[in-house]
Amino acid sequence: MGAQGSGVASMKETKVHTIRGWGRWWKNQEDLDAYADLQKLQRRARAAGYALHQIEEFRALEQRTQRGLDSLMNREKWVKAETARLKKKHGMPPHANRVHLRAVAERTGDPELFSLLSIMSTASMDDTARIAQIRQLFLEGRTYAEIIYETAHIVGIKLKEKK
Repeated sequence: MGAQGSGVASMKETKVHTIRGWGRWWKNQEDLDAYADLQKLQRRARAAGYALHQIEEFRALEQRTQRGLDSLMNREKWVKAETARLKKKHGMPPHANRVHLRAVAERTGDPELFSLLSIMSTASMDDTARIAQIRQLFLEGRTYAEIIYETAHIVGIKLKEKK
């Protein structure tokens, strides 16, 4: 056993334990922050219905969820910036909507507009709808290059066309 007061935390203030938090006295702020983070994680896990032995599973779920949300936010930022760029490129007012973009795309034949509209229309699709749309590409008799390019847009990948 260690000497009295040699642990990371103590119930009483000592010469070593000078920082107060979470009902204990701590040696340093880093240990207090680590303990606080663990307690908050355990509290969120219990509220979500996880047992204490499932904390790592809950932490992994939270990280996957956060990555998914970050990806969604980045996609929305990219679509907004790309839309603004293409509106400026074609001299459209900032308040123009997708109907206006579609009309300009059909009039000019700009592949960037068609690809943006395709990406915007598939953003909220579920997997079965995406598969049905890809199957439709095959049934329409498109070339393999078109099918690959459109499939990439359907699943949310932006490809650069070689010129």
